[in-house]
Amino acid sequence: MKPNTDKVFTKPIKTGKHVPISELLIEIKETSSNIEKQLIKLKILKCVKEFNGKLIAAWFAALLSGENWTYIRDYKDSKYYGNLRGLEYERVYGIIKKFIDEGYLNEVEEGKIKLLKISEKALDYDRNIKNLRIRKDEAINNLKNEIQKSVEEAEKSYSNFKQDNTVNIYSNGDRIINEFNKTLTNISKVKSNNNLFETDFNEFVEESYNKIHKGLPVEKLKKAVEETVEEAKGKYNELKENDNYLIYSVKNSLLSEFDESLKNIKKLHTKEFEKDFTTFVEESYRKIKHIRQKIDEDYNKKFVEKRKRKYDNLFKKSPFPLDDYQKNAIITDDKHNLVVAGAGSGKTEVLTTRIAYLIKRKADTIEPSRILALAFNTKAVDEIRDRLNERYGISDVEVKTFHKFGNEVNKSGSNRKICENPIKEPQNFVSNFYKEAIKEKDFQEDIIRYIKVCNDDPITEKEAKFETKEERYKYYCKLKYTTLDGEKVRSHGERAIKNFFLSHKLNGKDFFKKIFYEKRANWMKYEDEDGQVKPPEPDFWLPEHCIYIEHWALDSNGEVPDCFEGENPTEEYKKNMSLKQNKFAEQEKEKYFLVETTYGEFKDNKDFLKILEDRVLDALKKKYPNKKFEFEPIEYEELVRKVWDECGEKIKRIERDISDFIRIAKTYNLKPENIEKRLSNEEWSLKQQAFGKIALKVYKAYEKELKSRNEIDFGDMINLAIDDLNDNEELYKDSFDHVLIDEYQDISDQRYKLIKALMDKNPNCKLFCVGDDWQSIQGFTGSKLDLFINFGNCFDHPERTDLPINYRSIKSIVDTGADIIKHNENQLKKEAIADNKEERKIKVYSSPYGLSEKNKERLRKKYKDRSRSEEKIRKTKERLRKKYRQQIAKHCVNLVDEYLKIYKPEDIMILSRAEKGKEGLWSEILKKDSIMSDKDSPPNKDIPYPHIPLRTIHSSKGLQARVVFILDVTKGLYGFPCEIEDAEILEPAKLGVQYNKLEEERRLFYVAVTRAKEDVVIYTQKHAKSEFLKEIEDHIDGGELPVDNEIKI
Repeated sequence: MKPNTDKVFTKPIKTGKHVPISELLIEIKETSSNIEKQLIKLKILKCVKEFNGKLIAAWFAALLSGENWTYIRDYKDSKYYGNLRGLEYERVYGIIKKFIDEGYLNEVEEGKIKLLKISEKALDYDRNIKNLRIRKDEAINNLKNEIQKSVEEAEKSYSNFKQDNTVNIYSNGDRIINEFNKTLTNISKVKSNNNLFETDFNEFVEESYNKIHKGLPVEKLKKAVEETVEEAKGKYNELKENDNYLIYSVKNSLLSEFDESLKNIKKLHTKEFEKDFTTFVEESYRKIKHIRQKIDEDYNKKFVEKRKRKYDNLFKKSPFPLDDYQKNAIITDDKHNLVVAGAGSGKTEVLTTRIAYLIKRKADTIEPSRILALAFNTKAVDEIRDRLNERYGISDVEVKTFHKFGNEVNKSGSNRKICENPIKEPQNFVSNFYKEAIKEKDFQEDIIRYIKVCNDDPITEKEAKFETKEERYKYYCKLKYTTLDGEKVRSHGERAIKNFFLSHKLNGKDFFKKIFYEKRANWMKYEDEDGQVKPPEPDFWLPEHCIYIEHWALDSNGEVPDCFEGENPTEEYKKNMSLKQNKFAEQEKEKYFLVETTYGEFKDNKDFLKILEDRVLDALKKKYPNKKFEFEPIEYEELVRKVWDECGEKIKRIERDISDFIRIAKTYNLKPENIEKRLSNEEWSLKQQAFGKIALKVYKAYEKELKSRNEIDFGDMINLAIDDLNDNEELYKDSFDHVLIDEYQDISDQRYKLIKALMDKNPNCKLFCVGDDWQSIQGFTGSKLDLFINFGNCFDHPERTDLPINYRSIKSIVDTGADIIKHNENQLKKEAIADNKEERKIKVYSSPYGLSEKNKERLRKKYKDRSRSEEKIRKTKERLRKKYRQQIAKHCVNLVDEYLKIYKPEDIMILSRAEKGKEGLWSEILKKDSIMSDKDSPPNKDIPYPHIPLRTIHSSKGLQARVVFILDVTKGLYGFPCEIEDAEILEPAKLGVQYNKLEEERRLFYVAVTRAKEDVVIYTQKHAKSEFLKEIEDHIDGGELPVDNEIKI
């Protein structure tokens, strides 16, 4: 049978050195070049011709042999071998075998093949070969025409390009070169297949290639490249002549232009050009790249170095020689500048000198009226003004606090008036309002609701951190809940039950010291499954009435919480529950009564406490059928007197906490309606909800009062200024060229928005911010450290410079400070280098007066009644605390006297985390030595310090002394970290990243330590040392103070 020629043409059968026909057919479809299409057609024709020739030879071999196909395959030494027309037998045999194997020919029956059939097939293929020859000639002719056409188009394009002076060499020129290169590439393919053609055709191809290659517009391209190089040189020289710092936006735009030039020139680096032109292109590329590199890496550096030399006399006016880091910070002049400083590195000095530099520099001098410097308090403002005036004779620069500037914006934009005392107005109003409101029953109930939950463990884990429901339950199960008498219980429900009794009287008698938690009930011992005798500890015991209260941990479905462990925790829990219940049922005489509640009832019923009250009254009625019982709430004043000490301290702080809440809310521009919405719609702890309700009530009243007087307070000044700047297009438009901000680490969301609005109004204005994130200690007032650490997210492409050298403290103090901060995650990495390499250990004195955990356990074992043991622990702690204060005060005063033999009073500073009342450590020290004072400064600045100041660490910021004493570096309410300040209750008044109190406390400890130049003395308590001391143990020299007499427990 005749092979299917269509199928043959698509099978990957290779003929000679040529590629498979199927691949050629795919290639001819994909190419867009007419020259290449004709070339591929010729390759296919050659393949087909060779293929058909071999096939015909095979057919004639079969005919001449007179044998069948099998014989031809097997008999390789056929006597007719020589009639195969010069073709190797093995190759013919392989072709025929392939056809048979692939099913193109069926096996011919035994016998001779008919001559007529074979002859007809041979004639058909002979005609095919003749047809292929004709088609080859046509293809060659078409190919020649396409090449000729390409030559003519190239010549025309070059002629137009050469004559048109408006053409862009790197757009149209690039297009023409690409066209030329594409044509040359196609003709090169024809050249590489010269075996397909006759000599005269190959000569035609070579001549055409040369015509196009010589037509490349080399001269014009060369001229354009030369102009590009000269333009790059000119731009660089212009930069040097202008002598300005290259800001990011200008630099980036310039570098982008250079990148575009380099990209265009790189396109000319192609093998189609002569070597001389290629070498020229390479050299030009290197020249532009070198200029680009000088602009990118060297220009601003050289500019800064040049300015250092030029203004050296200006920099010498500082009271101490400015170092290179400081000069770099002063001169660096990008659009947005952040100076990251360390303690004692001269932050304010750098800011002041920069103002002088801006005014005194030549060519790019800045008018004083076009400069605005902002600080956080009037003390810093006065310091900057004094330095500018005394050292540089500059007095007309605007140096203001944020609030002063905000108020000036308000005056320009509206006629609202400021209240008489804008700073203290919130505190004054809260104090007056609170005194009246606390007389009202509803407000008292709100306060009681808060103090019942105010000492809960802080909920630090957010829902997003729990991957499973079980993880969430386990976390919450570990939390402890504090009752009004200071006892820690295991659940919300248990706390609610005990607080109910503590806040009520039964027939006129209160339950303080008359309700016991988990008191062992020996009368109802039972054996568990392991045979162990267990005396149960019911949740609550009312001994006066022999009533036990069990708050079973079962939900409304009768299941225990997911945090309970075991194979079947609900079943195990119910077994123990039944054992206890049975003990009550088995009593011969009903001496003890059991009142039962469940977690499910507490969770699902708002009137849970009413349910509890009714069940207790039912039990009392059964026990005393002839007696009448009634619960009544304890009066607010009486309850406050009876609550435990720490709860009492929290009550004393409520007014201050409400003031802080209002101030912070205004810092985030949250109005009462915003707070109310947040409390309703977002998830908050019970403590946050309870306090938020109180603060919101006062906040609403405060805003109403201000509105009625048409007044604004301190917090409103900035918020309204932001509104005015955003609403009034002309207000402060193009007013400033430079804005400088001191202590930027304490920036708040409110102040940031003010700066942003001002910068938007002054698009050419430059921003310079200096600060130390390690000293960010105003988070409790609403500052937002994230705005400093992620400065680049707020202001595009800032230039950062660092001030790492500490000129205040010796090396050991600098190293200690760095080791303190390294435990914080939220910080910028930076060096801390001491100028003074002296090293001394930090002195830590530890008082033995305190109650250890071991002694607490001893007391608990001695007094098996839990409530009695806790009361004994509380009284012992109070007694030892008093001894601790007396011992520390005495030692501190004596040590100060020793230092005063060498140092002056102003060389010594005494710091404490929190200022406490009359019974605090401060008071003890003040009693013992009249040279010490809790006043920040003497009444007359012209006389030496007559006293040694006792300060809070917050108030010591920016100050220094040769010797610094740090008191009460302990655990506890007023320790380090300080627990009395509850940041959690202020969260509803904040937006954004959650405030990390522990990290801020650690930064505050860093500030305390780094106030010292030479010596740091720390006082702690042996059994309640601050965790921060553990973090610096390699830097301290500890010593325990002696016991005056035996400590009795």
